[in-house]
Amino acid sequence: MPLGETIKYSLLLQGTTGIAVVVFLVLSIILTFLAYRKTLPETSLSKRIILFSLRTIAFFLIFFSLFEPLLVKKGISEIPPSVAVLLDNSASISMSDPEGASLRFDKAGDILKRTYATEFYSFSDSVLSYTGATYDGISTSIGDALIHMRDLNNKGDKSKNIQAIIMISDGQNNLGDDPLSVAARMNTPIYVAGVGNKTQHKNLAIKRIVNNNIAYKDIPTQVFAYVEGWGIDSDVRVSLEHGDSVIAQKIVRPGSKGEQTEVLFEFVPDSLGQNYYTISCPILNDEIIKSDNRRSFSVNVLPSKKQILLLYSSPGWDLTFMKRALEENKNYDVYFSDITGKINTGEKSVSFTGNLSRFDAIFILNTDISTVHCKFIDDYIVGGGSLFLLLGKNNLYCSQFSNTTALSQRIGSWSDDEFIPLLTIDGSRHPIFNFEELSTDVKEGNWASALPPLRGFRILENIKSSARVLLEHPTLEGIPVMLTFESGKSRQIIFNGGNMWRWSFLPFGFGGNNDIYKTILVNSAQWLLSKDEISPFVLNTDQKVYRSGESVYFTANVRDESGNFIEGLTIQLDFNRSYVDSMTNTKKNDKFSFIMEESGGGFYSLRVSALNTGDFVVTGNILESELVPVSKKHSSFRIEPYSAEFSDLRENKDILEKIAELSGGEYITLENMEDFLGNLKLKPQILNVKEEIPLWDKLWLLLLILLMLSIEWFIRKRANLP
Repeated sequence: MPLGETIKYSLLLQGTTGIAVVVFLVLSIILTFLAYRKTLPETSLSKRIILFSLRTIAFFLIFFSLFEPLLVKKGISEIPPSVAVLLDNSASISMSDPEGASLRFDKAGDILKRTYATEFYSFSDSVLSYTGATYDGISTSIGDALIHMRDLNNKGDKSKNIQAIIMISDGQNNLGDDPLSVAARMNTPIYVAGVGNKTQHKNLAIKRIVNNNIAYKDIPTQVFAYVEGWGIDSDVRVSLEHGDSVIAQKIVRPGSKGEQTEVLFEFVPDSLGQNYYTISCPILNDEIIKSDNRRSFSVNVLPSKKQILLLYSSPGWDLTFMKRALEENKNYDVYFSDITGKINTGEKSVSFTGNLSRFDAIFILNTDISTVHCKFIDDYIVGGGSLFLLLGKNNLYCSQFSNTTALSQRIGSWSDDEFIPLLTIDGSRHPIFNFEELSTDVKEGNWASALPPLRGFRILENIKSSARVLLEHPTLEGIPVMLTFESGKSRQIIFNGGNMWRWSFLPFGFGGNNDIYKTILVNSAQWLLSKDEISPFVLNTDQKVYRSGESVYFTANVRDESGNFIEGLTIQLDFNRSYVDSMTNTKKNDKFSFIMEESGGGFYSLRVSALNTGDFVVTGNILESELVPVSKKHSSFRIEPYSAEFSDLRENKDILEKIAELSGGEYITLENMEDFLGNLKLKPQILNVKEEIPLWDKLWLLLLILLMLSIEWFIRKRANLP
C-alpha cells in the first residue's frame, strides 16, 4: 500500500474539431433558450428553467464527449519498504533441525515486525504464503523461491517493495534454477540463517547408477553402481534384482567418510522390451534415511547387436573421436568407409558399394555426396535406415534428399562464426540430452557452458514443420544447430555445427573430460537405433525411472493419415499405479486422470508433480476418437522411493554464505540475528505516477445524456408541450 501520495488531476481535451464543437454548443444553447423563452401552451417560469437546464446539460455532455476528454492523474507515490521471511519447508528439515528452523523463523518475524511490513512465505518445490510449518516438501528449489520473490517486486505500483529477504534453510538444493546464479541477479539482499546437522548421520546409500539404456537380448551388458557410506565399518552385500529375483550379488566395504565404492555387475538380459532392474543394499539398524538403499534403472532390450557405418570423404578429427566414442559401447559394431574409395583398409573398413541395408544407422561426416551416392543413401532412408548427418564445409547436398530428410533442396552457405548453442524446450526433454548420471550442473542444463564453442554452421532454411529443433543458434533466430526428424521407420539427426570434435578434445586442456560429448553421441545412437514405425499417436515420458519428488514430463503428438499433425484435440491420460502397501505388504492399485495441454503445432504436453512411488502404466486417450486413426497409446515408468531430499541432512553452509554474498546480504546466526535485522535501514520506493483515464467512452456518460433527455420529454408531455 502507498505510504504517501502527491497526486494532481487535470482535464485534457484532445478532439481536433474544437472550434466547430464550441460554435455548435453555443448555437444549441441559444436555440434551446429561444425554444423555452415562450411556450404554447403557456408554462410557468420555473418549469421552463428546468426544461432549459435539462436540455442544456444533455447538449453539453454530448459536445463534451466529442472532445474525447481524458482525466490525467500525475504525481509521486511512495511505497513503504517491506521484508519477506522465507522458511524452507522441505522434508529434509524435519529430519535434521525442525525446532531450530521454526525458532529462527519466529525470531526473525518478531524483530522485523517492530519496524517494517513483514510477509511470511514457505517454500519447497514452490512458494506459498506461510500457513504453518509442516516440513514435508518432497524437493527443494531455492533458486525458484528467490525468483518468485524477485517477481513480486516487478509489478509497478502493485510492487511489494521487498527490500530484504530473510531465508531460513539448510541449503540443500535439488530442483529448479541454480540458486547462486539467481542470487547474483537479485536486486534485493538476502540474509540467510542456516539450519541442519553439522555432521553427517550414519548412512548407506546407492548414490548413482551408470548403465546403457539400450541392451541386446542374450548379450552381456554391464551396470556400475556407486555405494556411499558414512560411518560404515563392515562389509555389506549389494544385490542386482530383476522383478522378484536376485540375479547377482557382490560383497563390498563402503567408506566411512562419504567415499563412493564402485560395484560392477555384468548380466545377460533375457526379456525383450522395457525392463526395470534394482540395485539394493541392506538397511542398517541405526540408519535414519532408508529410502536411498535401493535404486532402479531401466534397459530397453533389443533383439540383436547393431551395426553402424561412419561415412566420410576425408579422414579428420570428427571421424577419430566419433569412432572412438561409439566403439566404447560393446553393443555396437562400428564400421567406416571412405566414400571416395581412396582409404578403405582395416578390419572394420568397408567399401561403399551402395548396399547399405545391413547397417542399422549411418553417420555421414561432413561429406561431399555425389549424385550416385545420394541415390543409394536416399534408398537406404526410404527403406527405414537411420541417419546422423554432420554438416560442414564439404557438404554438397543432393536435391533428392529433400524428399526423405528434414532439409529443403538447398542447405545454404557456410559461416565460420564461433558460437555456443542454446538448448530449446524440446531439447531439454529429449533423451539425447539425458545427463542423469553426470554432475548436477550438467543435469540442470548448464552443460553447454562447460564446452568449447562450435566453429561454423550452415544457413538452413525451410526446415520441415515436423522436425524438432533441440539446439539452436544463440543469436540468429531460426538457425537450428541440432534437430531430429522421423519419416516412416527412419529416424534422423542433423547436427549443424563445425568441429564437433572439439567437445571431446578441448575440455581435457581445462581439467575437464569428454563425458558430455560421449553422452550426447551415445544417446543419439540409442535414439536412432530404438526406432519404430511412426505411430499416428506418439506418447512419451522424458525418463523411465524417476526419484521421489521429481516431476514427470509427458509429450504427445498426433498425425492424420497424410502424416500432418492434428491440432485442437483433447488428450486424457489415465494413470494406473501399482504399489505395495507398506502396512499390509499387499499389492494395490489406484487410478486417476489428467488432461494434456496443447503446445501448438499438433504437440501436447503435461507436467505432473508429487506422484507417489510405484510402477505406472499410462494410457493416452484421444477423446475426439473419430478424427484420428489411432485413439489410444500406452506408456510406462517407475517412481522409486529414493529421494535427493534425504541424500544429505547437513547444513550446506558454503552455498548459503555464497547466496548471501552474491546478493549483498549476510549469513546470520541465531545469536547475531537481533543485531543484523534490528538495524536494517530500508527506504520507501518512489514511483512516478501518470495515468490517463478516458471519459468520453464511458457507459455512465451515455446513460446520463439519455436520463436528461428522458426527464425533459416526460415534463414536456405532462405540460402538453409539443
